[in-house]
Amino acid sequence: MKNIFLLLLLISSLSFAQSKDCSRLKNCKLESLLAEDKSYIIIKNNEYSQIYDDGNFVKAKINWIANCEAEITISEVSIPDFSLATGEKLNLKIDKITGDIAECSVKMQGETYNSKFKITK
Repeated sequence: MKNIFLLLLLISSLSFAQSKDCSRLKNCKLESLLAEDKSYIIIKNNEYSQIYDDGNFVKAKINWIANCEAEITISEVSIPDFSLATGEKLNLKIDKITGDIAECSVKMQGETYNSKFKITK
C-alpha cells in the first residue's frame, strides 16, 4: 500500500511540474540572456517589439495558439539584410519557466533556435 501511495505522489508531482503558466509572458518585458544577442523584448496586447542595443528593432503580431505557444508574424523590421521578411511567420514555444527565467524555442524557416530570457516586468 505504501508503494502505491508513493507512486501516486510521484506521478502527481511530475504532472504538476510539467504544467506551465505562461500568462505572465503575454504582457511583459524580457532581457536576452544570450551573450551574442544584446536585446530586450516587450510583449503587450499581442504586439511584440524586440529592440537591440544599436537601436534596430523587429516588430510583430502575436497570435497565442496555446497557453505557452504562439505564432508570430513579422510586421516591421529596421535591421538591414534581416533574414525574415515582413509577413513571415515563426513559431514560439515556451519550454520552461523557472522563477524569472524563461527558456523558449523558436522555429523559423525550417530551423529551431533556443533562447533564454529574464522576465523583468
